[in-house]
Amino acid sequence: MLDVASGVGQFIAALMPALKDYDNFVGIDTHKKALEAAKAKFEGKPVEFVNMDASKMTFEDESFDTVAIQFSLHHLKELDKVLEGMLRVLKPGGYFLVSEMYVDGDQSKAQQSHIKVHHLSAELDMAKGDFHDYTYTRSSIREIMNGLQLSSLEEYDITYPMENPKDKDLITNMKAGFGKALERYKDIPNFSEFQTKLDNFFSWIDEHGYAPASSLFFIAQK
Repeated sequence: MLDVASGVGQFIAALMPALKDYDNFVGIDTHKKALEAAKAKFEGKPVEFVNMDASKMTFEDESFDTVAIQFSLHHLKELDKVLEGMLRVLKPGGYFLVSEMYVDGDQSKAQQSHIKVHHLSAELDMAKGDFHDYTYTRSSIREIMNGLQLSSLEEYDITYPMENPKDKDLITNMKAGFGKALERYKDIPNFSEFQTKLDNFFSWIDEHGYAPASSLFFIAQK
């Protein structure tokens, strides 16, 4: 099983219990710190993490039974090339899994917090020169999936339960994490404007709390 833009391996961790018959998992990413954390997290397990550009995969054709990508379509500047590569390395009849958060729909104020901070992160990355698109709509994600011309395409709309979006410890930790992350962008132009946006966001989550945005999950076959 191949997980593209794997980060710290969250999608692999979520899928492993369901893929008990699989004896090898591979995650690729270009972020060294994330890969180091992933390797430590999965030590002793049949998981390999590789520093590899998803748009230039070097795996052999039809070498994986399943390919997957979670919450990363909007991070990929050459999305078409990445998806073509995933199809290339997938065996005939193999499974293609995609999970992606979306911006529209009847989402709570707490869920909108996730969307707001994601959009702020996208603006920061773009100001720094890194590609990072805004959160997609459901129709945009469906258009991407339909364009792959896979068979047996199934779609599931997922909302993650959150017992108390206004939990004080949660909000405190979220704010501390976001504040620390902002330090990486101090050299970008108009940094003070982003600090103001973050302060406004902190006021928003103080009032509305925080919860994961809903996402679409797709499973299809090649």
